[in-house]
Amino acid sequence: MDIRVAQRFRPYSHKPGTRVVVPGTTLRLEVFPSLLRVHSVETRIPHLVSEIDLDVTGPVEKFTVCLDLEKGRVRVWGHAQNGYYRYAVSAKENSVALLVERAPEHGLNVESGGSVRCLQIGEELSLTSTAADIPIHRGLFDSQERLSLGCNKAANWERVSERLNMSEITPFWLRYGAFVSPDFWRCGGGTAAQLPKFAELLVDKAHTHVEDHIRSLFLQGFDGLLAPRLVDTDHHGFVNPPVHDDDSPMALLSMGARLLRQLFIQEFDKYHVDVLPVLPPSWHCGRFINIACGTESRLSIEWTKKTLRRMVLRCEDSTEWTFSFPHSLKSFRLRRGTKDSGRSLDTSKPIKLDAGYQYFFDNFQS
Repeated sequence: MDIRVAQRFRPYSHKPGTRVVVPGTTLRLEVFPSLLRVHSVETRIPHLVSEIDLDVTGPVEKFTVCLDLEKGRVRVWGHAQNGYYRYAVSAKENSVALLVERAPEHGLNVESGGSVRCLQIGEELSLTSTAADIPIHRGLFDSQERLSLGCNKAANWERVSERLNMSEITPFWLRYGAFVSPDFWRCGGGTAAQLPKFAELLVDKAHTHVEDHIRSLFLQGFDGLLAPRLVDTDHHGFVNPPVHDDDSPMALLSMGARLLRQLFIQEFDKYHVDVLPVLPPSWHCGRFINIACGTESRLSIEWTKKTLRRMVLRCEDSTEWTFSFPHSLKSFRLRRGTKDSGRSLDTSKPIKLDAGYQYFFDNFQS
């Protein structure tokens, strides 16, 4: 009876020069087959942190940059003329490092800051030279929340961006935001100025307009592999206010993900949960699982044909819960455990639930 999401969040690109932010940091990578540029995007103007040359003989076949949102890292690989190589970049306890996972027979030669090293499999190279260059802002690394909107196409990001289907893009955006500190970033100008408008649409429950706004926000606010930007360098024609000195593009990931979450779940207080409050009409089916609510409880929901089908609550709070469902729903069946035959309840009334049980909500009726 559990609700599950089988999708794995590993979007990838074959384009040289792909930009991607290392999960949990403000370091943006610009990845080429034989070059890696590292910029900090903590503030308005990105500044170069380091540049690494790789001793790779081209042409490189099957060059791939993968944003691994399962393990919070960026992986790069390709078949060069001098051998296959693969490395991963991830945030460590107090640094950001490149780890060689596969290398040509004699190792992978890298040049950084004028010095050359030959890295063997399992060896690391720090991408930051001083403590001041380590802009790590950890988010919800232990987040279990996962969203699926019924799209299971391969996550080749060039094709994903061309399709511009927000039911395909939103689950990755939401997952990526879980790695970013939610309260750190200012978003007064540039493309991030569209975030307050997004919040207004949520308050107004503007179901029919919110998807178009999310699409325009994505189009102007991201490039590469979901790398946020404050200036629309593709010049789509959007009009935004000037960028402030203390603005950060990371707001598009952190605040953007928090606002996307409110399409599916909103908490008025710890035990009053609004389910599917602003669901766009075209997102007619989906699953959102392991949603943190209450103190330590977890809620999973599934909907189909634009209406709620079932919910599962792993309850860790013995208290009275209030659930606000879509207005068309008037009643449902509640079961405590799989062997319980259940009882029919009115959607408008609070429910007393006990900690340590798994509750099933189904048979929703209009």
